[in-house]
Amino acid sequence: MDPSIIPDPSKHHITIAAVYMRPFSRGNVHLASTDPLALPRIDPNYLAIQDFGSTSMLPLNQGGVVDPNLKVYGTSNVYIADASIIPLEIVTHTMATVYANAHKV
Repeated sequence: MDPSIIPDPSKHHITIAAVYMRPFSRGNVHLASTDPLALPRIDPNYLAIQDFGSTSMLPLNQGGVVDPNLKVYGTSNVYIADASIIPLEIVTHTMATVYANAHKV
């Protein structure tokens, strides 16, 4: 490690970090054609990538991907139980919320 960046233990220090806690922009994935082997059209919206909301648990008519039982709309046995089902980013312990949601499956 570079000795010039090691804090002097005899002095007080503070660390400040800027974190964008609630991004609201989302990317999307769409079918590019009816060919099942064709690659999908992906817009990742890189300026606001997040772990939340990409497969939101919302009503289908509001852009939701999974129902309240965590089953993907239009499927018979595909479930999602990670942070992506949470529609908006939460400012709390994410893993506890994911565990609580996964317990539903």
